[in-house]
Amino acid sequence: MNRQIFTDLLEMKEFKAVKSILEDMDTATIAELLGELKEKERREAFGLIETPKKEKVFAQLDDDMQSCLAKTFTEKDGQNTREVQEKQYFDTSVLIHAKNRIGWLLFLMLSATITQTIIAHYESAFAAVPLLVSFIPMLTDTGGNCGSQSSTLIIRGIALDEIGFRDIFKVMFKEVRVALLVSLGLAAVNGIYILLRYHNGMLAVLIAISLTATIFMAKLIGCVLPLFAGKLHLDPAIMAAPLITTIVDAGSIMIYFTIATKLLGVV
Repeated sequence: MNRQIFTDLLEMKEFKAVKSILEDMDTATIAELLGELKEKERREAFGLIETPKKEKVFAQLDDDMQSCLAKTFTEKDGQNTREVQEKQYFDTSVLIHAKNRIGWLLFLMLSATITQTIIAHYESAFAAVPLLVSFIPMLTDTGGNCGSQSSTLIIRGIALDEIGFRDIFKVMFKEVRVALLVSLGLAAVNGIYILLRYHNGMLAVLIAISLTATIFMAKLIGCVLPLFAGKLHLDPAIMAAPLITTIVDAGSIMIYFTIATKLLGVV
């Protein structure tokens, strides 16, 4: 178990991710992990353990930890977990909340100018075929969702020590196969929709190719970025999502209009 990522998730209040990780761990591993945590982290993590496991984990802890946790969790499990989460949120000042979030939000805002520049470069293309613009949100959103899915699974694997940088090519190969199946399904649905609504075969082909390329790009970026972040001793849970959003948005639009200029003959 990667203790650093686990504690980072606790610090960022990513309780759903922590709970998901704990659900996949056996009781002995959880007990060992709790023994490595600081007292506050231990209480938080223990409160997120599902009820059937909690008693078994508790029985494997030493007397000091049992005493500490027994004082903290004396009420019903669901209420305790909720109280811990609420306390963490409300005990953190507004200034700290803002400080923790504004950095990446500022980065995302500034990086959006990259996407704006790309769109401006292809202004003549959507001036010639205005309908092209209406598909931009679908492409960027699909790419972002695909990238986020991959990164979430990889970060979870890193946290559980199931995946490491050494597995990067195995991960990429698997994500490429996933991307192939996903893109075939989504491209087919979009192609049929465009044919039925717009009766435009070339537009359907354009969207299908662009969507396929976007999904492949997003899946690869989503799986590779967290691994490189871990290799560089950065927190993948913090930096992966903003970078994936930025890169996929810019990349998907560039792919889309590059293919559009070739297929539709607009410049």
